[in-house]
Amino acid sequence: QFQTCCLFLVALAASEASSVAAMPKSKKKSKKQLEDELQKAAEEQKRHEEKERLLKLEEDALKAHRERLEIELDGKERVLEAERLEEEQEIVARMRAERKRCLDYEQSKLQEKIEWQKFVSCTSRPNVAYESEITTYVTMAREERTGAESMEEAIECAKAAEEVVGDLLELYCKACEEGDVAR
Repeated sequence: QFQTCCLFLVALAASEASSVAAMPKSKKKSKKQLEDELQKAAEEQKRHEEKERLLKLEEDALKAHRERLEIELDGKERVLEAERLEEEQEIVARMRAERKRCLDYEQSKLQEKIEWQKFVSCTSRPNVAYESEITTYVTMAREERTGAESMEEAIECAKAAEEVVGDLLELYCKACEEGDVAR
């Protein structure tokens, strides 16, 4: 109310100044005129406050609308991102399958090459994948051991036995890797 009174006094002073300039100095305002001016100033103040309140409401509504639009846009962007990731996931899965297929092919080629090298190397080592060859090798090694005459022959037998054990360990590791421990 104090603010309203202050505004009224300012409005009154302004209106009196304009009235004084427009009217002769002899006329004073009546109490009714002053009350009317006070009422007009109060109504003007109310209109001004209502206008500010409506403007604030409009700004708040606009801000809320913008926030909703941003949330909607974020939601749409997330949906698009999820779709893109799903498509990329399919592509990555195909690429992984292709890479695994190529790796398996290369590993099989390498294994074939190793097996071929073993075949053409003409060694007396047994193929450790076959139990019968291991048994034959062990029996022959026992017979040769009794007939070994020098230290060099004994060392050669030990080296050959060590290679067979290495082959057995390699076969065991491959079997464990494939989950075939019984082999």
